[in-house]
Amino acid sequence: MTVIDPPVQVPSIVESLLALSDCVCELLVTHGAGSTCWCGLYPGAAVSWEYCGECQSGACGMGYVR
Repeated sequence: MTVIDPPVQVPSIVESLLALSDCVCELLVTHGAGSTCWCGLYPGAAVSWEYCGECQSGACGMGYVR
């Protein structure tokens, strides 16, 4: 689960977006894609490929919600 530190009051849309991101990341792990180097929310029309690549512990690639 995504944790916001320090804890702050967030609008419900933010909670919904974080829940969506958590769901996508969990499904990537549980349904065959495996662990990613990075998985989360990314703003804009295109994703930044800087988060994609070989990582430690055999994880590679990334998952994102745009």
